[in-house]
Amino acid sequence: MSFTVAAIYTMMVTLMPLSVAKYTRGHGQESETERDFRYKDIAKDIYEVVNDKYEEPLFGGADGKLRTAALLVGVARAESGFNKDVDLGLGVASRGDAGASWCILQINIGQGRTVEGWTGKDLVKERKKCIRASLRAMRDSFRMCSYLTESRWLTAYAAGTCKSEHGQKAAKYRYWLSQKALKALTKAE
Repeated sequence: MSFTVAAIYTMMVTLMPLSVAKYTRGHGQESETERDFRYKDIAKDIYEVVNDKYEEPLFGGADGKLRTAALLVGVARAESGFNKDVDLGLGVASRGDAGASWCILQINIGQGRTVEGWTGKDLVKERKKCIRASLRAMRDSFRMCSYLTESRWLTAYAAGTCKSEHGQKAAKYRYWLSQKALKALTKAE
């Protein structure tokens, strides 16, 4: 499987087809053509961040970057459905966790800042910051929850602690989405 912008886009439309996006009213309203353009832009941003020489992939091996991108896609699908309002921070419905979580990867910082020093507004203004902050939070979760099975390494990302049963279910779902996305690529090749 190849690690390209097109591969990331394929994973995205596999998990959330352009024609069945979850939210198309109010601030999230966009045509299928506009959604296609935005999906391609998200795919490009994920590719560029994961391919950045200063970013360590979450997984090792020859396919480590592709698996990292797939996990980002799976988490973004679960957290936001790639919705326009969440992606761009438009309206009150764009933030989860009672307004504390920002951007398509739903980084929970409230009115504070990420470890990198970015505000929620920074995360929606520059999507690559959202992706970078998410990767760092995922690395932290992987380290904290490394004693669990791989499919549950994102538990702290999802719930703030590795011991949360709800967080473990959420982590498994996000991991499952990433595996589904990767399988779509093998079918496309």
